[in-house]
Amino acid sequence: MSPTTNEHGTVEHPPPITTLSHTAWTKPNYTLPVPSLQFLFHLECDMEAFRHIGPGPHGDRSTVIFKGGRFEGPRMRGEILPGGGGKLDSFTFSKAAIAR
Repeated sequence: MSPTTNEHGTVEHPPPITTLSHTAWTKPNYTLPVPSLQFLFHLECDMEAFRHIGPGPHGDRSTVIFKGGRFEGPRMRGEILPGGGGKLDSFTFSKAAIAR
C-alpha cells in the first residue's frame, strides 16, 4: 500500500482489515489473580456543615469543607489539614428510573 497525502480537513479512511498483519487475538498465557480487599486506613475528619449547591446533571449537589482530622493504618498515618473539601451528589431514584 502506498502512502497517501490528505488535504487539510479531510479524514483518511482506515485500510481494510484483511490487509492488516499481526491482528490475530490470542488468549494470554496467564491467569488473573482473584481480587481481594485489604484494610488501608481508619479516617477521622472534622467537617463544617454541608453546603447545598443545588441540582446538577447527576443529582442534587452539596459540598463540605474539612476542618482537620487524622488517618492511620498499618503502613501509613497522617494529619488532615484544614481547608480541603469534598462534594456529594445525592441521587433520587424514581420507579420510572428503576424500570428502565
